[in-house]
Amino acid sequence: MKQSGEQHRDLIVTGSVPVAQILQDFPALKRPSMIEQEMCLIMNKTRLKENFVHQWVEVYVSAIIEYGTASTKKALRTLMKELVVDREDNVVMQLIALKVLATALGKGDKSLIYLYKEHNEMERVETACLGNPVRNQPWIAAFLGDGAAQYVVVFERKSYTKVSSLEMAIYVTFSLYYCLNLEYPDGAKLIFSYFQDFVLEEPDKCHKSATYLSVTSDIKRCLSI
Repeated sequence: MKQSGEQHRDLIVTGSVPVAQILQDFPALKRPSMIEQEMCLIMNKTRLKENFVHQWVEVYVSAIIEYGTASTKKALRTLMKELVVDREDNVVMQLIALKVLATALGKGDKSLIYLYKEHNEMERVETACLGNPVRNQPWIAAFLGDGAAQYVVVFERKSYTKVSSLEMAIYVTFSLYYCLNLEYPDGAKLIFSYFQDFVLEEPDKCHKSATYLSVTSDIKRCLSI
């Protein structure tokens, strides 16, 4: 198992083999539990999933919303007037936080999550892939109709896994990018960078724009509010 892990890790890091071929040669990577295990091995940490979810839901979501509420930027003021902040609704809070991040950083969130009212996800996922600019890359299809919400992580134009919560869908989607060394999609690149730098607490060494540094610094100041 260790040798197999080292083999696929070398292939992923070097980029010498397409991801689709890696998944075919190492089918265990198609299992979310294996991706979670892979994350722990890469980071040399335990309880990574639990820590990521806690940081996102319990720490950063409220801070991001407080930042958006207090901001004097026109785009954020307009956004916050249009949204209803229901602090008792965990899903609504996360969606608002994502929209605030997307607006503040100047990038949309459509490459990360698509929202649907219908619950027949197996029929909808295939249709949704046709209109998604990151069809082969991981993204979230969230079905928020009248029944219980459903979250599907889509990868390689197929349903990769279904999870019970939005925060878990975010974690699995981020982990796929991180473990498989995939380039973050342009439409949500800065949101994924934020997840890596602050929620995962594993900053990359890439150059960050003045806007990114300013926004993230302002959000940090809201952590204790």
